[in-house]
Amino acid sequence: MTIFVIVYSTWACAQAPPTATEGELTNPLLSGVFSQYVEHSYHYYSNISPALDRVGPSKETFQQRYWIDSRYASGADAPVLFYLDGESPGEYYLKKINLTYFAEKLKAHIVYLEHRYYGKSFPAEISPTDKADVLWAKFRPLTIDNVIEDAAEFEKSLQQEKRLSGKWIVIGGSYGGVLAAIYRLRHPELVIGALASSAPLHFRVPGSDVSELMPKTYKDAYIESMNQTKESGPMDPLSRLSYYYQSCHDFENAWYFVPKSMNVGQMWANAQAECSSKFHLWITLGEWNKKYYLPFVKKDGNASHILFTTGTDDPWIMESILPSDTEKNPRLTVFTINGGKHCSDLIALPEGNFEPIKKAQDLFIKLARRWLTTAP
Repeated sequence: MTIFVIVYSTWACAQAPPTATEGELTNPLLSGVFSQYVEHSYHYYSNISPALDRVGPSKETFQQRYWIDSRYASGADAPVLFYLDGESPGEYYLKKINLTYFAEKLKAHIVYLEHRYYGKSFPAEISPTDKADVLWAKFRPLTIDNVIEDAAEFEKSLQQEKRLSGKWIVIGGSYGGVLAAIYRLRHPELVIGALASSAPLHFRVPGSDVSELMPKTYKDAYIESMNQTKESGPMDPLSRLSYYYQSCHDFENAWYFVPKSMNVGQMWANAQAECSSKFHLWITLGEWNKKYYLPFVKKDGNASHILFTTGTDDPWIMESILPSDTEKNPRLTVFTINGGKHCSDLIALPEGNFEPIKKAQDLFIKLARRWLTTAP
């Protein structure tokens, strides 16, 4: 077997289409980098003057990291469990997420793709001397639309090279669960199903107090989770800048700005003011729900073959897809883990004593086998 040495670069320009580069075999993972497009399509970045801020696709590329675990796969045409990393460096998910139970049962490969602008998959060079307008302009390609197309370009490259030619199922947790669901919705030709764990897809309209959004018993856990994200999470300084930008552009995450406040109305007002002043943009609750939530609950929509899991002790449960949503779209499956926390089904080992988690994991395996059998 040929071993290649990888040199990671934060910026590269090329005229050729994106390609995957085989990386160094680090037991049990094969690591590599993928030449990914910085821009996949046209985007409007400014809420003030969109006609003056239209950016189109480019030939510029950056190096996006990935990892492959084939210990349990039956061959090159075995199923692929495609994990979409979220808002942290890739190493965090390699240590935190446990997909081995799924891979063993399905005899599948596991593929992890690092999220653009996190870890070492950074499309721009950031300088300490950058002024604010120059700095934040470098983050404009950080959009959910581009992230979804990153996954599509990467997957198609591996399929075309016949390295991993089996059927693909996409998986993600939390924000990554949102990405997994959207990826299945937009690219059913590439993935036959999705597992979206603890995915906050439905943002409720805020009231005067957080207790109107969730049971009071979740208040402390919710605030603690946001404080960990902002203050002590697994992010490096550049990743924190990326999360800050996304909190305005994509997440509608007012908690990032005022995590200890219990007044939701004031929180959203403060966040909107800061985002508008710094970036001239702010995605509203209505805009988010129209773009990302409603397509999943349309009776005549295309959303199907997606398992949404959440836990009764998950602080984000009230923003997840709930069982009542399946009444609008019966092609979705929702499973609530009694006593489960955030992304419990992706973290806990099935050998543990928590039976509700194992039920969620076994349900995914059952659905995945059905998708693998019935999908063309």
